[in-house]
Amino acid sequence: DLPTVSPSTSPSYSPSATVAPTGSPIIFAYPSEEFIGAIIEDMLTKQVAIEQKILIPSNSEEPSFYSFDGFLESIKIMADGTVPGKYFYVGHDKPTNRELKKRALVNIALFLAHTKTVAVQANICDEQNVDRVNNKLPLSNACGQFGESYQDLRCPHASESSMECPPDPNMQMIAVVKGENSEGSVPPFFCGPKQYFPFTGYYDADTNEILNESPSKNRAGRSDVSACCWWGRGSAQVKGVCMYGKLNYYIGARAAAEGRRSLYPDIDFCRNPSQICSGPYAFTLMWITGMFVWIEQVQEDSTYSELLDNFVSNSLPVDDRRLVDHVSEVLDGGRNKDERYENF
Repeated sequence: DLPTVSPSTSPSYSPSATVAPTGSPIIFAYPSEEFIGAIIEDMLTKQVAIEQKILIPSNSEEPSFYSFDGFLESIKIMADGTVPGKYFYVGHDKPTNRELKKRALVNIALFLAHTKTVAVQANICDEQNVDRVNNKLPLSNACGQFGESYQDLRCPHASESSMECPPDPNMQMIAVVKGENSEGSVPPFFCGPKQYFPFTGYYDADTNEILNESPSKNRAGRSDVSACCWWGRGSAQVKGVCMYGKLNYYIGARAAAEGRRSLYPDIDFCRNPSQICSGPYAFTLMWITGMFVWIEQVQEDSTYSELLDNFVSNSLPVDDRRLVDHVSEVLDGGRNKDERYENF
């Protein structure tokens, strides 16, 4: 039977007290507690709208995995420097500064639009198999979809290469949350060593069958699933050995082992990345990992900062797509830009 494990409804761990980060992104100033409180209050006034427009799945009758409470709790954790050097931007200076508050709210709105596009709308935590090759859905898409190889998504800076998760050819796991998509009941991703899975076949949506008689390659040419446990998970679909390694380095077991403060000292994201979608902390982890991706890939992009400032100052018309489309280019090469713009 396919797994149907759902994330727990509330986290059982509270992070330690806030301290100022040791290093800040170059384009966003460090927020004040006063500003964070003001943004939280603003989010509370928008709770109903967020729940009705963002957090309701479009293709499932089940309650959303992504709750407003989980989102708000994660904002509190990721906005105030609880993770040294990494914080989700919710404004800075004084909350009476209307332009900076608008800047923060637009950043949050863009993040929520992204999460709806890649996870919330389909009510998934684990990435789904959607990339057809020769009209088939290869099971080896677990290794990467749309031509990507997730185990080759390395950290771009040499100084960060030591943070990467080492691909383990003996690692075995299966996606723990199964969602419905346009292909029907597509089987969840899995990974395992070549001695057990020398090759994998494909899923036939017409017959709802898995056919493993012969190898079926993904776009990158893989037909096995060895060391392929790095598929997308969570609200922003964190993927790849670099990003999972950074999670471990900043908020996971490695941080604790090296004597640094850790939000989740018992979670080794390199050995068990599936903890994002199951276990006692999933309620916030699905959101927190998404915000971490946003910090790393979007907020640290200087063009994003410039476009955001132009949008807030009305230099860009409200219906101008350049800001949203740039975010799409940064996150997935523009593949979901129309949907992301509509959700924004």
